[in-house]
Amino acid sequence: MRKYIIVLVILLLIIKLYELREPEKIFQFNHELVNLLQTGDLVLIAGDSYKSEFVKVTDTYSNNYSHIGFIVKENDCITNIVHMSIDSGYIEWENLEDYVNKSKLLNIDFYRLNNKISSDEICKILEELNLKKIEFDYSFNHKEADKLYCSELIMTVLDMLGYKLQLNKQKQYIYPSEFTKESISYKICLTN
Repeated sequence: MRKYIIVLVILLLIIKLYELREPEKIFQFNHELVNLLQTGDLVLIAGDSYKSEFVKVTDTYSNNYSHIGFIVKENDCITNIVHMSIDSGYIEWENLEDYVNKSKLLNIDFYRLNNKISSDEICKILEELNLKKIEFDYSFNHKEADKLYCSELIMTVLDMLGYKLQLNKQKQYIYPSEFTKESISYKICLTN
């Protein structure tokens, strides 16, 4: 029992030290991106937290990303990220620039789905899911439909739109990077 307590204390100390360190680089928002983005584009993020590092390290496809969301444009001038927030525990609609400025991001990339999807339909589905107050899936199990995590939100919306995904749904967790496969999407903007 004493060994477990010592290991737990060491683990908590490592996490605290990780949080206190200075990040290697922080992504700066680029206003030119707004003109390139469309509703339905995917935003993939590499965060600078121990939670982000855990996701990136355990991803066997690519360890570049720890979070994913949809881009939703309003009146062709306001660009939002719509995502499952591990912090609030629900779907959040946030201004992309505000999100980038408040977050410690190492990188952010944007991908466009290979097959065109309806902006109106994607917004309708996201609004319906938001109204249901679906909670964050802290067990990260996409096989349970009552809660969602970030990648699961993307998968659910695309499934509802009839978008045929070639994801390995046999695994318990779907990583954000799986949506970057050439069979699903292509990078539309290179950053930093």
